Amino acid sequence: MILTCPACGKRYLVPSSALGSAGRQVRCAACGDTWFQEAPAQEPEVEAEPAFEEPFVDPPPEDIEPPPIRARASLPALRRRPEKKRLPTGWILLGLFVVAVSAGGVVARGSIVGMWPPAARLYELVGLPVPVPGEGLVLHDVATERMSQGGVPVLVVTGTIANPTQEVKSVPKLRVSLRDARRQEVQSWVFSADTAKLVPGEFVKFGSEFANPSTEATDLTLTFTHD
Repeated sequence: MILTCPACGKRYLVPSSALGSAGRQVRCAACGDTWFQEAPAQEPEVEAEPAFEEPFVDPPPEDIEPPPIRARASLPALRRRPEKKRLPTGWILLGLFVVAVSAGGVVARGSIVGMWPPAARLYELVGLPVPVPGEGLVLHDVATERMSQGGVPVLVVTGTIANPTQEVKSVPKLRVSLRDARRQEVQSWVFSADTAKLVPGEFVKFGSEFANPSTEATDLTLTFTHD
């Protein structure tokens, strides 16, 4: 504690225990004055609070599985909204493609049968009969020859069209398809015979020339066509 001399004001720092519990007479070392210094009032002792250890809390489990709901639980039923079924875009496009191809196959079935006569049987099976171009007519003596005219390579196709039936037949155009070694078409052309109709038992010769035939062509097919 700090003591102050009442005579000269000199201050001294002394421990509280030096005054005792009842106080004592003290003297200023500077001026020699003496006075009675009472002991400082003692503060009531405060009982120290007992130290408690921090409680240990178990960490929550990582996965908490809720208890199962008992049967016939009185919980409100939640209605789920019905999901709208959407048709995938790919199926829509595929359907449109099939429709387009089917429509094109119906409209152009005459040309298809002209290029591939066996297709007539397929159309007949689905209820769309198509008259085969040149049906009843027969091709005879079909021959080919390669030659040069003025330095230009030319392929010449010749043959005979006969009508062995008992009816007058219209003579459609003929289509020549040049194919490579893999039987893939590389070139084609269409030409007409010299007559439009053949009476029963009649025949007519035909011939056609094609300039600059593909060097990849190894064979050809000759068919009637509606084109």
